[in-house]
Amino acid sequence: MNIRKIGVFIFIIQLYFPLFSQTIDELYRAQAYENIIKSYSINDNLSERAVYILGMSYYHLAQDEKAVICFEKAIQFDDANPDYHFFKGTSQLYNDQYPEAIQSYEKCISLDDKNAIYYVGLGDAYFNSNKLEAALTQYKKAILLPECQDRAYIMQAQTLNDLNRLDEALGAYYLAAKEIDPFGESYIDCVFNIGLIEYLYENYTKAEEAFSKVLDLRPLDYQVIAKQIQVFYAQQNFEAANRLKTSMYRAFETGNLPDNQKDMFCFDQFEWEDKRIMAFEKYEEPKDKLYYKHIFYVLNKENRVEFSVQTEHSFAVSMMEKKYILGKNDNTGHTSYVQYAFDEEFHYPDLKASVISILENKPSKKKKRKKNKD
Repeated sequence: MNIRKIGVFIFIIQLYFPLFSQTIDELYRAQAYENIIKSYSINDNLSERAVYILGMSYYHLAQDEKAVICFEKAIQFDDANPDYHFFKGTSQLYNDQYPEAIQSYEKCISLDDKNAIYYVGLGDAYFNSNKLEAALTQYKKAILLPECQDRAYIMQAQTLNDLNRLDEALGAYYLAAKEIDPFGESYIDCVFNIGLIEYLYENYTKAEEAFSKVLDLRPLDYQVIAKQIQVFYAQQNFEAANRLKTSMYRAFETGNLPDNQKDMFCFDQFEWEDKRIMAFEKYEEPKDKLYYKHIFYVLNKENRVEFSVQTEHSFAVSMMEKKYILGKNDNTGHTSYVQYAFDEEFHYPDLKASVISILENKPSKKKKRKKNKD
């Protein structure tokens, strides 16, 4: 949730100010921010309230440099108003002035230490400064206060996740899912992250439950569909996985897939020794051409692809009355493994076991083709 949007609801212009002009108030209530900045200038002889309204108008229009100038002018009228410091800090935050934003937020907290949104702002300034422990402290303080915003719960979990404290992050995401608006985007992101961490911990039933909740709310989220397919593969529930694959192929045919899934999607992940294997399935099956269908990428600790093992279809393979054989691509060239041949309707655990056999360099009938030298 965006702090700029939170501010619309949390900090309505303070009613205790004397009215500067009915016109400027009416314009502000009508959200006519463009009209306000065209009609009024910081160089005019404006009242405190008018300066604040002008600053808020620039703020809502994301003209943060001008907003900061207005809020600084308002602070000259009343340095003890925490809202002025808060919106100055938030405008500085959006303008990537993180040290200045931290000072502004600390000032408004010194004036009012019972408002949760002030701590969230300070937490965001620390978070964007990559001071994650300091950010976490502020989000925790916000959660302890009444009327805490959803963002504090989400950012507490996100910060723990970024700190790689996954046990705590998972607990924080569950807390957030319980406390925040179940109809907001933040809730969906929260439950999705629960699914990701539960999947990493091999708690596949809980991961399935989380991804199912997301798909109930966003049934055409193909990133989540792919994650749920991976869960079903981990559970060896291939029938359920194939039902979801149908959605992926239908979206491919209609051109509705995101860019990173336009050619293929990840359907399984597993560990082998100290490496992660990510298995992708391609949609297209060109006629009368060599193509790869299932590609198992071998990633090192830096998440870089070292080599791949894949199912391959070609005319030569079809002459064997098979659909696929396995092949490997690495920095020495391409190797074909004719021993590992599969029908179109294969049993996935057999394919996975064969891939692992190749990774382990177990003896097999194979043909190797070295790369051509330029």
